[in-house]
Amino acid sequence: MSAHHTPARPRVIPLLLPRQACSWAAAIALGLCVSSCSSDGEGNTYSGGDGGGLDYIEDGRGFFRDATFGNEGFWTMAAQLPQGLAEVDFTTKDALGAGLQIDALALDPTETDDLVAELGTDLSQASAPLLNDPLFFQELLTRNAFIGLVADDADGDMFLDGDDEDTLGFSCALCHSLADRTVFDGPGSGGPLTGSIGARIDGPGNLDLDYGLLLSVGRNSRVMYPQLPLSLTAIGGAPIGRTGAFAPFTASEADVDALLLDLDAYPIGQVDLLYDGIGAPVTIPGVYEVRPAAPYGVAGEFNRLVDEINFSAIVALDPSVVLDAPGEAFLDGFAPGIGAQISNETASIFAETGVTPPPGGFPYIDATLGPVTGTAAYPFGRRLDEYALQTMAMYTQELRAPEAPEGDLEAIERGEVIYGAECAGCHGDPSDPRPRGRVSLDVMQLNYAPSTLLVRGFPYSNMQDDLLSTYDDRLVLFDQIFAESQVPSLPREIAVSRLVGVHLRGPLLHDGSVSDLEALLDPARGAAAPHAFYVPQSDRDDLIEFLTRRP
Repeated sequence: MSAHHTPARPRVIPLLLPRQACSWAAAIALGLCVSSCSSDGEGNTYSGGDGGGLDYIEDGRGFFRDATFGNEGFWTMAAQLPQGLAEVDFTTKDALGAGLQIDALALDPTETDDLVAELGTDLSQASAPLLNDPLFFQELLTRNAFIGLVADDADGDMFLDGDDEDTLGFSCALCHSLADRTVFDGPGSGGPLTGSIGARIDGPGNLDLDYGLLLSVGRNSRVMYPQLPLSLTAIGGAPIGRTGAFAPFTASEADVDALLLDLDAYPIGQVDLLYDGIGAPVTIPGVYEVRPAAPYGVAGEFNRLVDEINFSAIVALDPSVVLDAPGEAFLDGFAPGIGAQISNETASIFAETGVTPPPGGFPYIDATLGPVTGTAAYPFGRRLDEYALQTMAMYTQELRAPEAPEGDLEAIERGEVIYGAECAGCHGDPSDPRPRGRVSLDVMQLNYAPSTLLVRGFPYSNMQDDLLSTYDDRLVLFDQIFAESQVPSLPREIAVSRLVGVHLRGPLLHDGSVSDLEALLDPARGAAAPHAFYVPQSDRDDLIEFLTRRP
């Protein structure tokens, strides 16, 4: 469906225009990862209890923050991101404008003082020379100062151009970590720079990340083709997504960049990582307190956390996985015709743009070939190192959400009663981080009426889409694909949202279609809106106080 609900905001390279400050900035400042557990001294807490020994958790933290699992090959050799950053003279101001986070430990005291002084100015070249210096950005990049961007400055020249042995890749922390804003609070500044500077805090989703802009800077963004909205012949060719925009097979680099820079198609704080040819970005989730209880994923498609981590790392960060035999077989097996089109056209784009396979062939990701293809454990026939998966699962199980700001205790008590009557049936105890199962989309949206786009055959459900809504777009292709059998005609199901850390979220719902809790609970959205469960204004403030300020 092409209708969209979020107003577009202008985006300019390299100068980024102002955006509205994040409403929960104070929450980060008031209480970072406060819990009864012991601290690791680096902005997070863990107990070393149910999740495993401290060595395992520390190793998991290392993988979470720094491991690319080989995806630097894709981002350097295929997408050519470091080359693009160098060519456009990307600066630290541009990086903060794109919502990137800077680890204060990577700065020396003089640099910190200079940056703080410059961030209080009009940010012009004359007033902020360091922020506007591409060489200073390159130096910070090679120091791995930008959280989640993992650089290897092989020649030690403090300049990452990607044309020698230098590489740049992504870790989990790019989307799922923040700086604690103690040096610079981007969202709270009210200015154009929404990235922050401070100590690392792992777990919260980076809702200020401009992922579309970051991808567009790559010199060869055309290789993102499997993750772009496409015209899919097997379902009639009409694109599915937030807008009518899509990437034709013949799209130029400028065409793809324009699509990635379209804030309707790629909203800030959202990512679209699936190889489905559908434009369905989802809000970046927090990953704190991810206890071992199924289901995981937007569609609740994973019963094991390690499988969800494996899928996310392989699928999200290396589109070349659709180019080897197991990846092609899986994609076309559960999406007949669609998978073959995506794989074949991606292969042509790689060849046309001069991208050659790495030694051993595609993909770049360092994942072992498994005995089967298309299972939850081996979705594209590959699996990351098992120790890395297990320890990352332990680490995310031990992360704690930042403490909510202090609230009105009487209002919180009233809100708890309202919550018990109106919300607990689906969401349970809001302090319990365990997932709550799945719910059918025909429960989540009145008059949900999907059309069958493709009959996929056993064991897969039919490919369906409600043409009047974008809410189900994420589930059109990737739904319960790992279930042993499905009922073809039943509506899609979605995982019930956990409410731990809800005070840090916004926009809400997986597609970011609602700005905040006030809007979510307001009957003015209408009976046919997704999640049309409302409370009257007289109760709404108390319920919100309970959800966002409870001790």
